[in-house]
Amino acid sequence: MNPLEQLKDIYQPTELGWWPLAYGWWILLVVLLSFVIGLIVISVKAYRKGLIKRLALKELALIPANAGPSEYNQLLKRAAIGYFPATHAQRLHGEQWRLFLTSTLPKPPTGQQAELVTQLTNQIYQSQPDIDKQALRAFTRTWLTRALPPKKKTLKKWGDSHV
Repeated sequence: MNPLEQLKDIYQPTELGWWPLAYGWWILLVVLLSFVIGLIVISVKAYRKGLIKRLALKELALIPANAGPSEYNQLLKRAAIGYFPATHAQRLHGEQWRLFLTSTLPKPPTGQQAELVTQLTNQIYQSQPDIDKQALRAFTRTWLTRALPPKKKTLKKWGDSHV
């Protein structure tokens, strides 16, 4: 008798499937999922952070060209309340409000712009204010685009301790 005849046929193993996944694939899946969730959270926070600024700029476009300083002041005040501690921003008026507007800008206004801010705070309630309305509109746009959203340092500086 031939010993080779006693051998059985070659056993073909079943083909390996893709499931269950190996540990490396699970780790990769968790890392990718964490990355996507983190990206979504950061995007939502960034969108929300700039929401008040975008709304204020849209509202600025709706203010008529012949509007007085009180309309611009109201817009600036509402935008400030949206980003700074509300109780603090609501209390500011006069010289404190002027100082707030100028110091929250990254580069403080000089010359004509500084004079314009002083006029804004002094002529808010006058019936016939003597103020350059085009320059006031430009300053309002500048303040909304450059001062908002405020940096952490600015927020810390204008916290409730200044009231």
